[in-house]
Amino acid sequence: TMTTMFMAWLNMQLAGLHVGLICVIIVCIALLLFAIPVVPGVPAYLACGVIIGAAEKQLGSFTLTMLLAWLVASLSKLLACLMQQKIFGEFLGKSLWVRSTLGVNEPLMKAINLILQEPGLTRAKVAILVGGPDWPTSVLTGVLKLKAYQMQLGVLPVLIPIAFIVMTGGSMLKMGEQPDSLWVPLSAVFMTIAAALQVVIVLLAVKYTNQVAKERIAEIEAMTNDVEVEQFDASQKQAIEETQAVMKWGEQNTLWRLILSASAVSITISGWVFKILPCFESVVLTTNINDPPLNGKFLNVFKFYGWIGLAFQVLAWVLYCIFTLHVQMKVKSNQKLNLSYRAETAAPTLPAV
Repeated sequence: TMTTMFMAWLNMQLAGLHVGLICVIIVCIALLLFAIPVVPGVPAYLACGVIIGAAEKQLGSFTLTMLLAWLVASLSKLLACLMQQKIFGEFLGKSLWVRSTLGVNEPLMKAINLILQEPGLTRAKVAILVGGPDWPTSVLTGVLKLKAYQMQLGVLPVLIPIAFIVMTGGSMLKMGEQPDSLWVPLSAVFMTIAAALQVVIVLLAVKYTNQVAKERIAEIEAMTNDVEVEQFDASQKQAIEETQAVMKWGEQNTLWRLILSASAVSITISGWVFKILPCFESVVLTTNINDPPLNGKFLNVFKFYGWIGLAFQVLAWVLYCIFTLHVQMKVKSNQKLNLSYRAETAAPTLPAV
């Protein structure tokens, strides 16, 4: 919702500017959004259709604005993939935590590595590059030090679903101007096609990955493991086991059991409040933020029940963070005790006089 509100606000701020300047600003903002792992690309593509579509008077044709919007969205996607690969992937690839999180030593990840290193545009490579989530997939190509130009070629087919998402944004713009027109069903049709294409590609990515993992198992087993990651995973496994042992319900006294129970109850109440009660104002990319009920304030998107749900969620996370700090302190205390015990048992005994 907040991403949609930001895009709606941006649409208002860019209204009236030259279309060329609008395109440059959109590309820059899209790259900033793509740098955030949890932000998907769909809102950026929709915004291209809405914001550039609003410049129809400057170009004299809605068709031309949609073509320009698609080109800007496509450029943003390709530049984002390059940025994520070269800057985040190759830079973050030096981090043990990142390589461990990606699971570079896992058989499925090695299968993806084999697929991505295939020359040209194979079906399997395209399925993985297009069907995978934006940030993790591009960062993985950098961690694996794959060639950038091959990755750019492999991601080109994503421009097809992007086109339908951009047209969805354009249709949303027209819906605001003509609520009872043909643009209303067209918006749903375009988004359905884009979603269907994405689902098919994701399923193909899963199919090809599993196929390579089974058929090329000898190559996968022959691939050298990342020794640093192996050592890091072993140490992390021990740390996880120690933490899990401390977190067991039977290890907690009455106070910590009450804190955990209160956290669980709070997050459950928050979920049901958001699920069954009206918590947020309706916001789309064509919403005028300055009009009621928002009145130019982002926080006005929360209705009364929205604030209640948010309060319970914040309470749940605060309580859980307190419990987590308690667990971390207990683990460190146990580690110190173990080190002290080992030092005492390892100390040489002096011979009796």
